Amino acid sequence: NIQTSYKYPEDFHNIACAHMRHINMHPIISETVEAGGSEVIYKKLNEYKLISRNDPSVTITEPLIEIPHDAIPVLSAIYDTYGDGEPNKQIDYVSYDRYNNPLWIKSDNRDYVYVWGDFGKNLIAIVENATEPQVSEVLGVDYLDVISSYPVSAVHETFPEIGNTLRSSLPNSLVTSY
Repeated sequence: NIQTSYKYPEDFHNIACAHMRHINMHPIISETVEAGGSEVIYKKLNEYKLISRNDPSVTITEPLIEIPHDAIPVLSAIYDTYGDGEPNKQIDYVSYDRYNNPLWIKSDNRDYVYVWGDFGKNLIAIVENATEPQVSEVLGVDYLDVISSYPVSAVHETFPEIGNTLRSSLPNSLVTSY
């Protein structure tokens, strides 16, 4: 008989989970455990970190006297474990944009860069098999941040050229546009 149990931010004692409790982010599952009796079959852990809303490249770490007002909790990694094996990092959320969308993740030994537009509301493209620094080198250092602030109409006008630039400059990458 397999039983599933869940843990929530209040079950963990780190700065990100403490802030999640403070801003009432309670229903977010932090850990799932499937067990047969006392033997763990599978465990999934969502790890969180705090970033600065004003500068998402800044990770807020302990020890702190007070959590900054612009702190926001975001996923930093997802791990899974089978049986009593070692945790395996499935997804690493490397960086976020100013709208708290993931910009660069690593999953299954591949890199993915997400290009957002319309003030961070719409996914424009995914660049697979490229890092954020590689994409930024092709487009310009702040371009991923700039395009995320474009309205939809401007994105649709400019992205075909940008997509072609990425495809020609990063030939080992797959650029999927939406």
